[in-house]
Amino acid sequence: MPIVEEPLPKVFISSPGVGPHIRNNVESLFEAGFLSGFATSFVDHPGSWLARSLKVIPGLSKSVSRRISPSVPWELVATKPFGELIRSLCSTMLSSPYLTHLAWQYFQPRFDSWAAQRIGDADIAYIYEQCGKKTAEVAKKLGRFVFVEQISQHHRYLKDVLKTIPHSGDSKERDRAIQLCEDSAAWNIARDRELALADAVFCNSAFTRRTLIAAGTDETRIHTIPLGCPKVVTRMPPSDRLIFLHAGTESYRKGSSLLYETWKKIAGRYPQSELWFAGSRSFDGELGLRLPGRVTRFGSLPHSELLVKMSQASVLVMPTLADGFGMVIAESLSRGLPVITTDSAGASDLLVSGHAGGLIIPAGNVDALVDAMAWCVENPRQLNAIGLAGQEIAGNWQWEHYRHSYSQKIASVYTKLRAGSILAKHRAT
Repeated sequence: MPIVEEPLPKVFISSPGVGPHIRNNVESLFEAGFLSGFATSFVDHPGSWLARSLKVIPGLSKSVSRRISPSVPWELVATKPFGELIRSLCSTMLSSPYLTHLAWQYFQPRFDSWAAQRIGDADIAYIYEQCGKKTAEVAKKLGRFVFVEQISQHHRYLKDVLKTIPHSGDSKERDRAIQLCEDSAAWNIARDRELALADAVFCNSAFTRRTLIAAGTDETRIHTIPLGCPKVVTRMPPSDRLIFLHAGTESYRKGSSLLYETWKKIAGRYPQSELWFAGSRSFDGELGLRLPGRVTRFGSLPHSELLVKMSQASVLVMPTLADGFGMVIAESLSRGLPVITTDSAGASDLLVSGHAGGLIIPAGNVDALVDAMAWCVENPRQLNAIGLAGQEIAGNWQWEHYRHSYSQKIASVYTKLRAGSILAKHRAT
């Protein structure tokens, strides 16, 4: 009996962003022969006349170059750049979170409607959380499959977590974050509609998967693939100083207020240890600004400078309350930098707590964070060994490994859905 090969899925992927994760998804689909088109906002591609023009303007070349395009032919890429350029202007040059959010609210639905017109003959419309409600609706009307990627935890989970944080003099940031999680917010209505329309949901961690199931998503539709790690970099000899590094925005969601409380206990017990902050602050008041001991704040750093700080630090401490993945953890593994993080950080899937990569503690538990930081100070040799073991994990799960698993999973899920669809049609006739 002759072997009948399954047809390759044709995948249309839509995303206004082009970070490393999305770039690897697009390249994976192209390498597998699945990519029918990629709709995005703005990319630095050799075929883009706009990117070439903007790069000759003094001061813009570096910003444009950060929007690295996936390595795919230009004819497969469609761009709608204006809205993203306005949003970036509000974010980087005006430094206004409020205007940035307004620009996103205005332009994102317009991007989505534009992308929905470009599905073509694709078998799958692949969209990202909050970015593709209209595209999903159009795909369904056309009889195509809808795949949704859930990058972050479900909004209801985050709201419940934020509500557990006590009120303080600096609760405005907490209250704003809770408002963003309300079911009635337009962006969350879009998220829930996308999940309702999805034939398959992809996420990057067991943590995100748990929040989706708790919110009512059918677990049989959820597929989990952890993101890849950057290339491994030789770890510099550890410093005699014990330096804890917090990388990223200081916020309630990232567990920064818990770190402040913990440090007040650690600094007195271990006065030679240091705490570094690399990132902006989302707090309005002075919460965490008057910490004891050796504390240094560098503010928001370019990525290259952050990597330097990571090479100088002894431990990355990320006591997050909710993080769909946390790419900085994967970067730390690749550099041999041990990590203290929580079971609510998606990237904790890559760690073997206490053995490889770092220590995983329960989210929101100050006592556990105190114990973990104290253990690091008291066990520098074991700490270094854990970091090196984590580097081995990173070497075995690079972006190329992720891309291979991702395209295989896309094909596998499509084959099952297609078989089920054909069977349903056969039964109907």
